[in-house]
Amino acid sequence: MMDKGTKVFIAKVGLSTIAISIYMGASLFFIDSFYFGTTLSDLKIGGKTTADVQEAIAQKGEEYVLNLYGRGVDKQTLSGEAFDLSYAIAEPVEDLKKSQIAFAWPLALFSKKDIEVTQKVVYDDVLLTQAIDNLDYFKEANSVEPKDATLVFNGQTYDIMPGDEGNQLNKEAVKAAIIEALHDNKRVIDLEERGCYETARLTVDSKEMLMAKEKFDQYVKSNITYTFGEVE
Repeated sequence: MMDKGTKVFIAKVGLSTIAISIYMGASLFFIDSFYFGTTLSDLKIGGKTTADVQEAIAQKGEEYVLNLYGRGVDKQTLSGEAFDLSYAIAEPVEDLKKSQIAFAWPLALFSKKDIEVTQKVVYDDVLLTQAIDNLDYFKEANSVEPKDATLVFNGQTYDIMPGDEGNQLNKEAVKAAIIEALHDNKRVIDLEERGCYETARLTVDSKEMLMAKEKFDQYVKSNITYTFGEVE
């Protein structure tokens, strides 16, 4: 019959064997795979092999969907697949994996595992332009030109009446915003916030309108004074 000390020793040996087995098994796993919790720019690549990561990068462009929000038209979407979008990184994935030492994986449990790389964005510019042209925003029935503010005589003075902001988009501005979103991996664009809409030349606050109002009001005032003098 084993004494208490022998039992404790056997238990410690057993636990040590299990711990070593877990350590060695995980080390062998991380020879070909990235540490758990690792990100590559915006991709979660923890536990993936270099082949898995290369495939994920290739699929990124195909799975990309950009949501656009604007005035007067429901949300529009652009699929990366529609204009052959793809992403690539300058550094080989295998070299990135070398920065993670397989047998040092326990240290990774307490350290940051974000890998920052420069991404190259590739797309077919002709297909992108066509995709933008096909957005509902640019259909004639949905596009309203902005209208200038106007002066209206109220019987005594002139009032500045606001025009109509409309919802006509500047196509070049929209394309520039989309390309920026592709490079920054953004999935949403607010066309209003990005200043993509055409604007009226004259608004209620335009210097030209304020000067015109002042001029016409002075004309009306002087004309009334002159007529009053004639009656006298």
